[in-house]
Formats: sequence, structure tokens, C-alpha cells
Amino acid sequence: MSWATRTIRSSLFGIVDAIANGYCHQGRHHFLDRSTGSDRLVMILAGWKEALWPATLARIARFAPAGPAGLDVCLVCPGRRSDALDRWAANHGWSVLTTASRRPGLGLNLAVARHPQARWLFKLDEDIVIGEGFFDRLIAGHQRIEDEGSYRLGFLAPLLNLNGHGYVPFLRLVGQDRAFAERFQGLPRACGGIPVFHDAAAARFIWEVSLPFDGTAELAQARPWEWSAIPHRFSIGAILVRRDRLLALGGFRRSLLGPILGHDEDRLCTACMIHSLIMACDHGVFAGHLGFAPQEAGLRDFLPTLIPRLLPP
Repeated sequence: MSWATRTIRSSLFGIVDAIANGYCHQGRHHFLDRSTGSDRLVMILAGWKEALWPATLARIARFAPAGPAGLDVCLVCPGRRSDALDRWAANHGWSVLTTASRRPGLGLNLAVARHPQARWLFKLDEDIVIGEGFFDRLIAGHQRIEDEGSYRLGFLAPLLNLNGHGYVPFLRLVGQDRAFAERFQGLPRACGGIPVFHDAAAARFIWEVSLPFDGTAELAQARPWEWSAIPHRFSIGAILVRRDRLLALGGFRRSLLGPILGHDEDRLCTACMIHSLIMACDHGVFAGHLGFAPQEAGLRDFLPTLIPRLLPP
């Protein structure tokens, strides 16, 4: 390929990306504003998994104090309005942002824009289970990694039990890595194509050794602090990102071709690499993930027995 051809192709890609990025930040939406001007914002993608909310949203309500000294919480509902979510928001003083189109990246970008004071941005999916101190400890971990000076962070994730990277240090934390490896043929790390992503039996195993949940969170906190860089595409169900870093990366992206599952994840991970920003995992902040889409059918009879054991203390 000639220099001229490469230059033309690069320019065309740049134009298309610029157009796409503009559409990532513009779209019809409705914002119910209950923000307080906090410098910490929790954005929760929600609207499809109501059965999980007693364990997931209830814990966020328990551990995310409202007010300028606490956190602002905003439910982000792409292409979906829910009376049940509206009630959750009203009961806990949360904001709600609903978009006309089902594009998570657009909803998240609009939520960021509607909270101009927020410096620390937490993005959570509605199937994430958190423990006490989750928000403060993740910010402290972010600052500590940056203070070490070796890397600049794109985003920081907690130690997720059901996750292509976090499941290995999690299993080592609870002493179940060998048992899992023997049953599921090893401990490969990847974002897809491994038992942690597609096998409901693997998800059950992980959740059975995660309990009691708050005891496991305390165990992670009590260990000497440790973190790891994530060397592959990452599933961003729970992350912390600084506002200035996210804006430098162009925000969350949406596909011009319509809703494409995981497109926002692909682009964020790619942007971190291009800008030499690392993706990292804080091993001292434990969190739970209640299952990937390929596991849903196999977990249908398990989750109703698990959720009561995850209610907030």
C-alpha cells in the first residue's frame, strides 16, 4: 500500500470517526434531575433485570450516600422507560436519564454532560453487586496507582468474580483456583470464548465460593493491596474513570449502524490502548457479577436462590 493510499484511508477513517463521535453525544432524551452537584457520579445502566434489583440497586442505595459530600446517582435507561425504576429513583433521590434510542454509550455520555461537577465517574450495570466502601476504596486505588507513576489509568475496575480477568485473582483469593481449573480445564483469561463467559456451571461454581458476599469483600480488603493491568479487551460492567480522561478518549461510543452489543466496550478499550492509558483491576475492592447473556438460561433456577443471600446488610 502506497503512502498516499495509507494517508487517504487514515483521513477517511478520521472523518467517519469524528462524525460517529458527534452522534455519540447527541440524541433525544429525557432527564429527571435530582443531582446535588457532587464530584462523584454513579451511572447505572438499567431497565431489563428487575429481579436482580433487591441485590444490586438496593446495595448501591445502601452504600452510595447522597448529597454534595456523597455521590450523585443516575439511572441510565437506553431506549426504555420503567415505572419500577422511576419508583426506585424517587425513593432514593436518584436522577433518571432515558434516551429514545437503545444505545448505552449515548445515554452514558448524556449523563456525564448533565453532571458537569462530577470528576469521578462510576459506570455500573444493573447486574453488579457491590459491598461497603466500594466507591471510596476504588477512588483511593485509582489515586494510588497513578501516584506510583509508572502508568496513567484509562479506567479502574474492581475485582469482579465473574469476569474474564478478575475471576483468576478472585479464585486465588478464596483458595479455589485449583478446583476450578481441574473442573473447567484451566484458568485462561479473555473477554469471551472461555467457561467464565458461556458456561452456567462455571458461574454457579464462582458464586457458590463467593458467599458470604460481605465476608469475601472484607477478605479482599484485608489482604496486602495489589492491582493488575488488564492485557485484553475488558467487559466494562463496573469501572471507575476520571472525567478528564473519559473526555480525552472521546467518551463512550455508539454504533452508527444501530445498537450493537459491546460496541461501547470495544471502543473504550481500543481508545485506552491508542492513548497509552492502561486498564487495571484493584484486587482489594471485591464486587460480583450475576451472569453473562449466554449463561442466563442455565442460571434461571439458581439466581432466585442466590438473590436472598445478597440482600444488603
